Amino acid sequence: MIGTILDGRYRILGRLGAGGMGEVYLGEHLVLGRQEAIKILKAKLAKDERHLARFRREARATNRLQHENIVGFYDFGRLPDGRLYLTMEFADGPNLEAILREEGRFEVSRAVAILKQLAQAIDFAHSKDVIHRDLKPQNLVLVQAPGRPDMLKILDFGVAKITAPGYLESYAITKEGQVFGTPAYISPEQIRGVTDDPRSDIYALGCIAYELVTGETPFSGRPMAVLEAHMSDDPEAPSQRCLEAQIPRELDQIILRCLAKDPQERLQSGQMVFDLLAALRLDTARSLVPRFSGEVTMSGFGGDADATIEGVHEEIAALDDEVGTTDMYASRVDLELRKILRQLAESMCDLGCSDPALLVVLAEANQVEQDLASIRAELNELARSDSLVAQRARERQASLRFALGELKFGVSDSDAQSRSVEQAVKSLNKRLANLAEETRVQHATITEKQIDKTARRASCFEELHGFDEKLSHLIDRHAGRMRGHKHIAELLEARERVRQRLHQQQTSDPATNPLS
Repeated sequence: MIGTILDGRYRILGRLGAGGMGEVYLGEHLVLGRQEAIKILKAKLAKDERHLARFRREARATNRLQHENIVGFYDFGRLPDGRLYLTMEFADGPNLEAILREEGRFEVSRAVAILKQLAQAIDFAHSKDVIHRDLKPQNLVLVQAPGRPDMLKILDFGVAKITAPGYLESYAITKEGQVFGTPAYISPEQIRGVTDDPRSDIYALGCIAYELVTGETPFSGRPMAVLEAHMSDDPEAPSQRCLEAQIPRELDQIILRCLAKDPQERLQSGQMVFDLLAALRLDTARSLVPRFSGEVTMSGFGGDADATIEGVHEEIAALDDEVGTTDMYASRVDLELRKILRQLAESMCDLGCSDPALLVVLAEANQVEQDLASIRAELNELARSDSLVAQRARERQASLRFALGELKFGVSDSDAQSRSVEQAVKSLNKRLANLAEETRVQHATITEKQIDKTARRASCFEELHGFDEKLSHLIDRHAGRMRGHKHIAELLEARERVRQRLHQQQTSDPATNPLS
């Protein structure tokens, strides 16, 4: 296969590996000039109607799943010898199984970031009526994307089952009672032969989460012993299984709720899992602490159920928001100091200090804060626009390429050279090329605007640091005279305490000092 042109559309560059259904090659799309993975069904399986049906089902099911965290499927076709193939996004990176084997358990913060992506991707797939049914670390790849060092890609929806009512292929192709899945990650209902419940993917997510933070699966041993444990044993809390990982109690609860034996008691959707994971925040030391106090409670457990979190610390959440709107380099202690400086300056003005310099610096600093808030809103809007362009292009391209595959697949060799089919193929290829160019221009335009806004934001950060220093000097100039006011004295004492904390922080970890 290597070096050949496949179906007039792909140049085969090399062999990536093999699986139970066939071989996987690296190819280059001749129109788009992009590297992609090409999966070719084994010749002996091409004669098996059951395998053929599963292969075509994979093509139809995965074509629906155009999401940044799911390996995109593009099209399919038939080789002259009758073998079928499909093409998909090339995810160039290690899978989680290999990383766990080489490095051991993940730091909690890294694991949570990966699990949030997995939860969103699962929720998207379920919204398209597709269940994976065999989620496991081996099927989860981490790729390096600009600004996203751990971007997740889910592989192999080959055993996905279409659950949409009335869909032609919604019947089970597998033999009745056949169990799909890997023992370490399989849900109790799958063991019983129920393979059409999307909450099985939530159970697998819980198993994967457990392994990421502890380095071990919830149950281990001989396959039959593992299956029995999934059915009857309660897993040990992750924080107790691996004390040194310092897993927060709230994360324990999320993982264990995913692992509930009864699907009704499980978290009901990927979105619910994501919402609860997103309610955990990272502090400046990069360790995970709860954004909330009290118990994690989930209510409703149905299609309309929402995850509810009790006891949110609004003050901390507001401070986190301020980190995002004010200064990307500032720690929470920096922001506390900045807030106190503003309060001191405003209070001095309110109590009769008429220093023009103080009034001017305060006004200018407030203006920069407003500019930063506006820039952040514009950058967020640009990011949303860029994501929307990418998603629309992904969906339109998938639709066009699938149409090409169907067109070529549905005609015989004698028809393939007919003028009508040839013209249709040319037309679709032209639209495909135009779409790629149009998308490139849109992305380039948005990127140029983002660069401009980011440069302006960096300039604002520098201005703010300068204003902080000026305010501090001006406050010191009037502090002695105004310390008699109780409120001023309290703020001055608070400033000194925060300064001491900031000094300790910078001494223990110089990386937190933006000037170091």
